[in-house]
Formats: sequence, structure tokens, C-alpha cells
Amino acid sequence: MAEESKRGDESAEGAAAAKCSPRSRWDWIDASLLIGMAAQFTATYNFTDSSIAVDLMARDGLTAPGWATSALYGSIFAGTILGQLTMGFLGDVLGRGAALAITFSITATGAVLSGALAVGSPLASYASVTAWRFVVGVGIGGTFPLSATAVSENSAAVPLPSP
Repeated sequence: MAEESKRGDESAEGAAAAKCSPRSRWDWIDASLLIGMAAQFTATYNFTDSSIAVDLMARDGLTAPGWATSALYGSIFAGTILGQLTMGFLGDVLGRGAALAITFSITATGAVLSGALAVGSPLASYASVTAWRFVVGVGIGGTFPLSATAVSENSAAVPLPSP
């Protein structure tokens, strides 16, 4: 009786291992991992490109008012805090996939409009870029909790390949 039970446990373990083991070295890479990596890359890029935008605006002759550069740098971080607080909740309500799509749309819209609507006087240009960088920050802030949760939920299901 003990032998049959032992063989049954071994066959169940073998079936589970075959089901979870990757067929190739790259099977452990899935969409959630790629989305998480892309989200972290775009977040880092958007945090650093504000200084590039200020430099380019200065080269075009747009002198910044005293408050403008500080507001521009701080707006994306303030938006990030708001995005982390609101989009994590939105992910719980709508689901992570839908909330991630919303955050990516917010980020893309803010990034395009921060460049497209930076026209007019120096004050208007800096105010427009600052406002749209805040919107980008909301989108970026949403990707942090949503992509981290999606990656952690899916990474536990697939074992890493052995070298």
C-alpha cells in the first residue's frame, strides 16, 4: 500500500514538473516580464529627460523664469506619487491589464503633448511642459505598482531555467 502511494506521489510530481518546466531556455520570458521591463525603462527615461528638455529649451533661446526649472523637475515626481496612489487602486477595480493600458496611454499622451504644445512665450512654454510632465508622472507612477504586481504574480508560476 505504501509502495502504491509512493509511486502515485512520484507520478504526480513528475507531471507537475513537466507542466512547469520550460521547453527552452527562453520560455520563462513572457509578456508580463517584458511589460515590466519596458515600464521601468520608460519611467527612468522620463525622469531624466526633463533636464534634457530644459537644456534644449535654453539652446533655443527660451530663458527660464526662476521657478520654472524647479517646477518642471518636481512636477513629474508629484505626478508619480499621485499615479502610484490612484492607479494601484484602479488596477484593483478594473484589473491590472486594463489599468496598465490606461497608464501607458496617459504616459504616451503626456509625452507627446509636452513636446507638441510647448509653443508661445517662454513662460507659456515652461508652464505647458510642466503641466504635461505632471501628466506623464501620473502615468509613470501607475506603472510602478501595476507592472511590479503583474511580474511578481507571473514569475512564481514559471521556474527559471538551470544554466
